[in-house]
Amino acid sequence: MPRRKLMSFLSFFLVVAFTYSAMAQNATVKVSVAPKQAYICVDGKAIGDGHRTLDLAPGRHTITVRNYGYKPAIREVELAAGQNEALNIALEKVEGTVSASFVVIQIEGPPRAAVLLNGKQPEYFVGHVDEFNNHIIWKQQLLVPAGTHQVSLLSKDGEFWSGKLEVGTNK
Repeated sequence: MPRRKLMSFLSFFLVVAFTYSAMAQNATVKVSVAPKQAYICVDGKAIGDGHRTLDLAPGRHTITVRNYGYKPAIREVELAAGQNEALNIALEKVEGTVSASFVVIQIEGPPRAAVLLNGKQPEYFVGHVDEFNNHIIWKQQLLVPAGTHQVSLLSKDGEFWSGKLEVGTNK
């Protein structure tokens, strides 16, 4: 019986050691953003909005943070295996006003999916679905100039919807 307990303990120890070793191979970095609804992309891939702890392969990565009405922040980082220094990214508000005839687009779908307008790269990020889904309590819609717009919806798994929308005044 003691031999069986010893084997069980060794098996458990090996599983824990292997799991720890596998986890140690990844690079972890905490990213804090302002405003809190700003969207994070890593190497051009949509990750999500708000504060995140990213678990990435060690090496060089491009982390972009975007929010409509703010200047984007782009950080090139070299991440080592294990815990890395936290990134605190505060976006700078774009000054000025825009004059045009605007219409609204209401978007339904997974609430945290990224919404890209008129392009498929992170720099075309305008918000996430939850900001444009006409929630029960708040009227939430995307304001755009009248015309034709390419809208793409991205999740962590990639693009799940894309299409051209013709929007005109009073449509």
